[in-house]
Amino acid sequence: MSDAIYIEITATRGSTPRDAGTAMKVTAQDIAGTIGGGALEHQAIQTAREMLAKGRAAHTLKIPLGPNLGQCCGGAVTLSFTDQQRETDPQPVAMASPTTHGAPQQLWLWGAGHVGRAVVAAAPAGAFDLTWVDSDITRFPAFVADTITVVPARDMPRLALRARRARAAPGGAGRAAGPGAGRLARRPRLRGAAPAPRGPAAVWKSTTGSGRPDQTL
Repeated sequence: MSDAIYIEITATRGSTPRDAGTAMKVTAQDIAGTIGGGALEHQAIQTAREMLAKGRAAHTLKIPLGPNLGQCCGGAVTLSFTDQQRETDPQPVAMASPTTHGAPQQLWLWGAGHVGRAVVAAAPAGAFDLTWVDSDITRFPAFVADTITVVPARDMPRLALRARRARAAPGGAGRAAGPGAGRLARRPRLRGAAPAPRGPAAVWKSTTGSGRPDQTL
């Protein structure tokens, strides 16, 4: 039995977040690539993981992108779910860092889909104090620079309203102890944010120098 399901957009009608031929990989713990669309992708990931749990190898869905899904695209996509490998988006490669002057600018980035990942890849290292927010921790790439603070949030719109106040509050983001450890998601507790990590779950996996937050967050 395969340990991954590939989701491919095989047909589109009207306005859609991505084109036919786009694919992503879903495992029980992780994803690679993105088909975009927020609620569309969330539903597709759930379906793929249900297939993995039941040992199913193929499935097709046609999904309208309208009010019933909570999206405003207005079009429709046909998704093919398969255990046969498909090409997914390449992992973004960080650009070389130009010379920066002064303190890094504070930047909050909302969403870890293909647009969010492209923004992170294009952001010059050292230019921004970057906080990356998504409602699903599994949407973040497998490796994130330890200069970036990852914040999983259950209610992103509410967190967005309070982000400016949180950034100005004392006791901002800290660093995990030890060389190669990533940044902690320890900010003032906000309504809508997932609980701040504590104990062993508070540090990033750092076996290769940097990594993603522990899955127990």
